[in-house]
Amino acid sequence: MIVLDTHAWLWLCLEPQRLSAAAVTAIRRSLSDGGLATHFASDFPPDPADRLIAATARAEGLPLVSRDVGMRRAAVVQTIW
Repeated sequence: MIVLDTHAWLWLCLEPQRLSAAAVTAIRRSLSDGGLATHFASDFPPDPADRLIAATARAEGLPLVSRDVGMRRAAVVQTIW
């Protein structure tokens, strides 16, 4: 599993050519291992802060307390409300 800084995550999504070769290799390896915690389906809420919070809960295997209907409906992390 790896952790992406905000700019790396944004570049991965919007401008992948800005990533270094080492970063691309690490991200690809993590994706193939199923370890990129912020890799959510396209129907997951797009808010970057929500994705980081959900990714943290997912990576740590912890439930997320949230009223956000979109995150609860996506069911990628256990939610409590």
